Amino acid sequence: MNLRRTAVVLAGVSLLSLTGMPAQAEDIAPTGVVTGRVWFDRNADGAAQPGEPGAGEAEVSFYDVLRQRPAGKAATDEDGRYRSPALRFGLYKISHHRSEYAATTSPVRFALVSAEGIRPADFGIRGATVTGLIWQDTDRDGRRDQGEPALPEVQVSSVKPITRYAVSGPDGRYRLEDLPAGRFQLKASSVAGPAQLTLTRPGRDNAFTWGSYTTRELRVRPGETVRGVDAGYAESRYDGALAISTDRDPQTVAVGEPLKITVHLANRGDTGQRVAVSLYPPAGVRISGVSGDWTVVSTGPTVLANSVHAIEPGARECALTLTVVLERPLTEPLQFRQRPEVGGDRDPGNDDGYLWVGRRP
Repeated sequence: MNLRRTAVVLAGVSLLSLTGMPAQAEDIAPTGVVTGRVWFDRNADGAAQPGEPGAGEAEVSFYDVLRQRPAGKAATDEDGRYRSPALRFGLYKISHHRSEYAATTSPVRFALVSAEGIRPADFGIRGATVTGLIWQDTDRDGRRDQGEPALPEVQVSSVKPITRYAVSGPDGRYRLEDLPAGRFQLKASSVAGPAQLTLTRPGRDNAFTWGSYTTRELRVRPGETVRGVDAGYAESRYDGALAISTDRDPQTVAVGEPLKITVHLANRGDTGQRVAVSLYPPAGVRISGVSGDWTVVSTGPTVLANSVHAIEPGARECALTLTVVLERPLTEPLQFRQRPEVGGDRDPGNDDGYLWVGRRP
């Protein structure tokens, strides 16, 4: 840029700002724009590299240095690119700052808007990174032992307040990048691999729980890298036992009266599983309500409810409660059946339950 011409432009703009400019002159004053990009500088080298994504919805501010007043803001698009509002010729301070990310370039740039144009003003930021390993726990002890294989193509995501996705590579490693500083959890896929493996015992080398497939809450600082958030998977050995209870003697229920039924599920195996419970009501029974930590998929002739979380091994039971109304005497009982989300049940003999409502014929 010609320094003499630059000095003349600055002097002219400064003089006009001091003496005042008529409104008509303000309207016809020449203007220009500033463009640039905010991007995730993953290697923190201060230069945009192929594959480094833009930061969408970032805010860039403009300040008119000579006139000493704000000159507007711009938001980046999905690729991190922005375009300023029309700016009168002069010197501007351009700034971008987000406290939840680490800056890899100066967060403030100065640019002279003139007839000679302006170079783009780019800003690099670096988010937090979480890495880990997905492996098959062949001996089911929750520890990664020598010789236990890695599992590729298993998805891991961040949840609350922002969602990012990653898939494990051929070596079983995943890498979640561009995360804002703060507190969040990771969530792993409920199953892995062609063999439909499920999460192994948590709390040792496996950082993900059976109940929600999530980690404990993680806290990361701007630009920090957290390593070793691993997930182990093993062959499912679910053994569910179904039992039924009612709020009163079901055989005393008369036509038109409601009956509250509770389905109890206990997992006697050593693997947590999501479970589906099906109810096959005979003609003459109306379902008036379903409650519990379940998602009701169907309420037609067959009621199908899926547990929101995995049913963990041990003594804890998971209860599904429903209310039925007898519309006419029954000729057959209500039938209940439970089945795991993945694989079979080690003891299918306790997967079903039957309940007569009203007087038996």
